[in-house]
Amino acid sequence: MALAERHDAAAAPDPQGRLPGFRVPIAALLIFGFSTIVALAAVAVFVVFDGGRETTIRLIRDRNERMIDAIVDRIDAHLDHARAQVQFMAQLVESGELDPNDRTALSQHMRGALGAAPQVTALSWVEPDLTMVRAEKFGLGTRVVTENIGLHPGIQARYDASALNAGYFWGEIIYSPNSFGALANVRLPVRHNGVFVGMFVSLVSVADLSRHLTDPTFGADSNTFILYGRNFVLGHPALERPRPEISAEKPLLRVDEIGDPVLAAIWAGQRERFRFNVFRGGGAHVAQSDGRLWVFVTRYLETYGDQPWIVGRYFPLDEVRDDTSRLFRALPYGGAALLLAVIVAVLLARAIGRPIGRLAEGADRISRLDFDGNRLPHSRLSEIDRANDAYNRSREALRVFGAYVPRKIVWRLMAQGEQGTHSRRRTISIMFTDIAGFTTLAETMDEADTAAFLNAHFELVGACVEAEGGAIDKFIGDGVMATWGAIERQADHADRACRAAQAIAAAIRENNIERQKNGLAPIRLRIGIHSGPVVVGNIGSPGRINYTVVGDAVNTAQRIEDLGRRVAPEAEVVALASAETVAAQTEPVASVPAGHFDLRGRQDGIDVYRLA
Repeated sequence: MALAERHDAAAAPDPQGRLPGFRVPIAALLIFGFSTIVALAAVAVFVVFDGGRETTIRLIRDRNERMIDAIVDRIDAHLDHARAQVQFMAQLVESGELDPNDRTALSQHMRGALGAAPQVTALSWVEPDLTMVRAEKFGLGTRVVTENIGLHPGIQARYDASALNAGYFWGEIIYSPNSFGALANVRLPVRHNGVFVGMFVSLVSVADLSRHLTDPTFGADSNTFILYGRNFVLGHPALERPRPEISAEKPLLRVDEIGDPVLAAIWAGQRERFRFNVFRGGGAHVAQSDGRLWVFVTRYLETYGDQPWIVGRYFPLDEVRDDTSRLFRALPYGGAALLLAVIVAVLLARAIGRPIGRLAEGADRISRLDFDGNRLPHSRLSEIDRANDAYNRSREALRVFGAYVPRKIVWRLMAQGEQGTHSRRRTISIMFTDIAGFTTLAETMDEADTAAFLNAHFELVGACVEAEGGAIDKFIGDGVMATWGAIERQADHADRACRAAQAIAAAIRENNIERQKNGLAPIRLRIGIHSGPVVVGNIGSPGRINYTVVGDAVNTAQRIEDLGRRVAPEAEVVALASAETVAAQTEPVASVPAGHFDLRGRQDGIDVYRLA
């Protein structure tokens, strides 16, 4: 029985609500949990990396080498027809079988050669005087055009240089002003009996080459491309349609002009640490575009002119999949380890994150001077339990403290820091209010009703004051003292005080209507406002300090409020302001002179105005 009683006593919470049992230090739990996560993650990374590193590179190499090989073979086959055409036509001329001066025979042979090679866009014969006979595709058939190209800038020099070659060669990319656009071309100078007689030129449309490049029948896709050098695009799906940007001066677009953001980053976003130098005749590297990593696989072709052609394709790095048995054997172990690490991380996050989050939310509420939240529960984590307990005690203490200190003053002092509590002299506006005949009114109410009446009245007055940026300094019996410009500078402090007085007057009149409907006597209120220099700061003894204002201006404001007895003794609301306040307004509030009065304790009289 005694043992059972001791067990029940140990299991029951103490009077303050603490949970029984041990408390775990956060540091110990974090060390254990994070060490476990690191160890498990390290095991998983080692197993997966060891099994997948070599196979990943091998898969990338094999698959993409086969694809690049197929693309290069397709390009070679496509362009080989152009080379074969010029060689065939040159043999006819060199053997004497075809006389190029016989335009009819020349046109027939060129039409026939063009019809036998659908890959070729046009076939030209250019004589030394730069007369050109060109057979070209036209609609569903072909046509022959004769023209002199000698007027084209620089054509004579390029022609003479080309004539010096002994065999066929690929020239620079040219532009055709008709529908052909940019053209790759192969040229072959022709000699008859050792004398240079002209040159055959076979032309291949870049648009046709791009369509051929992305033909899915041989494994190509929309990510395949051909670069002319490193910076210009020769083959790309975007070139299958006419591009108005190209011209004779600019037959090719740059990589950043083609409209492909991934291709535009091929060199600029290159990451050397991901380079895979395992590809024949080229290589692969990883570049970043739009927040993703892309693998570029390239092959350099040096046989099509002075500028190398770079054949390549790209694909997202995260699409790389390893399918070897070694990787599959490693994946279950790595996956299990990572799963366990995730579970541990989730448990740690739940055990630590929730109570810390509640504590942070509570601290945030306190920082906003909101003391009305719920108490924080106790925790088995010792540090969190102590922090929650300290928070709960602090919240209760601050809640009581907040009932006696105006929160607006605390907010502004917090914003200004320690400098905000130093005493300083400022010109401000002070308001005093007082309920006329309150003593008589209070005699008709008991203590609870009196307190409720005052609380409702102070709430009404305080709302009007705070709406104009003022601060309640203190409650004096049934009266209120408020200030503008004391805690922070307000250039329009006089305007704000006068507008607040008008708002209070309107609220009192509206409240009196409700009181009269309920059979209650109306409230009569006096308001006094004065603007002048005061001392602002901490006033009091070390054990009891008020952040308030002192000075003759404070006394004057209170005297002006008392003048309401003489100015309008029976008025529902009488709001008076000194001449100093009226003069300090930047946007004057409607007022009328109430007279010149001598105030007790003040040598000179004062002019007073009544606010409308």
